[in-house]
This record gives sequence, structure tokens and C-alpha cells, in this order.
Amino acid sequence: MRIWFLNHHAVPERSSGGTRHAVLAKYLYRRGHEVTIFAADIMHSGGKAISGPASRPDGPYAHEAIDGVAWRFIRVRSYRNAVQRVLSMRSYRSNVCRSTDGLARPDVIVGSCVHPYAVDAAVRLAHHLQVPLAYEIRDIWPASLADVGVLPRWHPLYWHFRQLEIRAFRCADAVIGVCPGMQFYAAQHGVPPDRFLYLPNGIDPELHIGVTPPRATEKPVVTYLGSQGPVNGLMTLVDAAAVLQRKHGDNSPRIQLVGDGTEKPRLSRRAAELGLRNIEFLAPVPKAQVAALCQASDVFVYCHRLMPVVAKYGVSANKIFDYLAAARPVVFSCTSWNDPVREANAGVSVAAGQPAAMATAIAQVCDLPGKERWRLGINGRNYVLAHHNLALLAEKLESFLERIAGARQADVRRRAA
Repeated sequence: MRIWFLNHHAVPERSSGGTRHAVLAKYLYRRGHEVTIFAADIMHSGGKAISGPASRPDGPYAHEAIDGVAWRFIRVRSYRNAVQRVLSMRSYRSNVCRSTDGLARPDVIVGSCVHPYAVDAAVRLAHHLQVPLAYEIRDIWPASLADVGVLPRWHPLYWHFRQLEIRAFRCADAVIGVCPGMQFYAAQHGVPPDRFLYLPNGIDPELHIGVTPPRATEKPVVTYLGSQGPVNGLMTLVDAAAVLQRKHGDNSPRIQLVGDGTEKPRLSRRAAELGLRNIEFLAPVPKAQVAALCQASDVFVYCHRLMPVVAKYGVSANKIFDYLAAARPVVFSCTSWNDPVREANAGVSVAAGQPAAMATAIAQVCDLPGKERWRLGINGRNYVLAHHNLALLAEKLESFLERIAGARQADVRRRAA
């Protein structure tokens, strides 16, 4: 098959950020498929544009082959605020539709949201080329924007995004959801079960080959790894660090936040105001270095803001699965339809937005004997290799897309008969 992925925020596997499609494409290529990824030429982190993986093209795109996968880095507008970001998303849509020259007609197109303009570009291309469309929901727009207070439901832009979402459901031949509860969301939009695929985020097993037991240390390292934006609810972690410092003083676990995002300056200022000595903010690391960083940690924290859309449909964050693959226990601070940490029996779960409860959970896990933390860690690793292994998930995606493409071909033959 020839498969096109349209994902504004896709990045190559060696970069930091959303490598989901890069890894899936790698395994699909190894299985004999021809894959092209249409990604922006500047990277996104925590709500802002940062330096991109390719030089700025003169035309609408730059082409690069990476590990057998064709990448088209689409020229988009840079941005520093919400208005500029919307214009950047629109520039992605317009330039994607001008960036297919020299490519053979695909068998299927996958349009991935975050954000709806990327999906709308996929809708337009699928209609123009008369090929099936799979609408992939990684984030439910615009409902999630309303949940974090970025875009009120009365705003005209909210209803504009809502119309794009309805159009995507109407035009899609199939829907892919990264969270388990999204099957119910798709059903509300008329998607039958046989046209929905639950394909969660996960890990590349080639980057998580070996793990080591927890270190013997009196001051465990507690790590948060990933974006530091409004949805991540990291002020809860900063306030939990204050609780730990008050209770344990210089014997408090050492907390490190690795990553970047629009909330990072505010979080850092809050930590300074509280006089915290047990927390530090580190720069993001490329995906290839994540496994080594995880092995140098003792406990992980997953944090998420309290959001109705997450409570109703679930969560599937890459960082959770990186944590679990490292064979380290996890403190899961999230109110969600699903709870991978509880399912894996790999740590402790608390409600979102509760600093005291998070501090208690962190202390509880850090106080466990090394043997018990190792047991929880191995539980998590076994779980993620079985259920969130992108090599295996690529096979599921392959079967689903082949069925969708085959159904379209059969429909064309019936109409011609």
C-alpha cells in the first residue's frame, strides 16, 4: 500500500516530540509499504513554534527520505501567540494541498488531529484523489480547547473548528482513536464499530531494549518528562514539591522536570517564590536519549489538568509508556476514563489537581524497598510491551487500512458493474 500521513506536528524519530507516525511508518515500511509523512517544517512544543528539522524551503515543502520513509516538510508560518498559531495551522492546510507533486496516488490517507485543519487538508486530498480517508483523533478539538479555557464555546472560532470536525466525521471512511473511550465519541457521530480502530500511543521497542534495577539511593530522583503546557497541570507537581520539602527538608526526593512549553517560565517562577531546593527544570532531550534518561530516574510522575474530555474519553500520552517501558514505578495524577498505571499494577494513582495527595503518593513510592519498586517497574514494562508496542500496533494499523482500502475498491467495482 501507499499510505500518506498528514500530521502538522510529526517529527522524525531521532527528534524530541511526537514521533508516533515516524515509528509507525518505519515498521510499515519494513512490512513492504510506501509511506509519506507530511509534517510542518518547524517544530511545536507546549504551544509555541521552535526550530524545525529541515531548512526552510523556497516552495511549499522540502523533501527528505529518512529510514526509507518519505518526509515532506511543509512550509508553515511561525507563531508566538494564539492568532499566529491559527494562521500557521491554515498555512499547513493550504501548503499540504500544493505539496503532492511527484508522488504516486496513495491507497489511503490518514488525517491526524491535533489540529482540524490538518484533517481538513486530508479530506480535500482524499476527495480530489478519490481515495479512502482515515480520520485519526489524537486530541478532541475543539472540546479540549474549551476544557482548558483557551477557547470559550460561544466563540465563532470554536464553532468553526466544530464544523471542521463534523465534516471530518462525515467524509471519513474510518476513524482511528488513541484513547479507548474515543470509540464512544465516534459512535456519537455515526461511526459504526467496524469502522473504528483503537490504536493507542506507545513505545518503539528498539529504543527500550535493556533495563536495570533501581539504584540504592537515599534521595530518589522523581522525573516528569515531556511538554509543559496548560493541559499538563504541572503546578500541582510544583506545589507537591513544596509539601515534600516542608515534610522532609533536605531529605526530600529530588524532582526534575525535563521538557519545554509555555508554562515552564511560570512554573519556574513559582518554584523560586516557594524557595524550593528539591526541584529543577531541564531542557528537552531527543527521543533517542529518553531511554537512558529514564534509567537514571527512580520514579516517574504523570500529571494532567482536570478536564472533562479526559475524564469522559481517556488519555494516551507517550510519556506514560516511556515511563512504563523503563521499568520504574509511576505516580499517575490524572482523572481519566482509563488508567494505564492501575491496569499495569505499576504504581500509585491519585486524582488530578491534588498536590497533597500527589506528595503522599510520591513519598509512598520512594519509601518502597528497591525490590518492590523493581516489581512494580517490571509489571509496567511487561504491560507496555504487550499493549503499547508500536511494532505490534503497526501490524494492527496495516490490517485496518488494508480493509478500508479494499472496501473502497470493492465499492468502486460495484458502481462500475
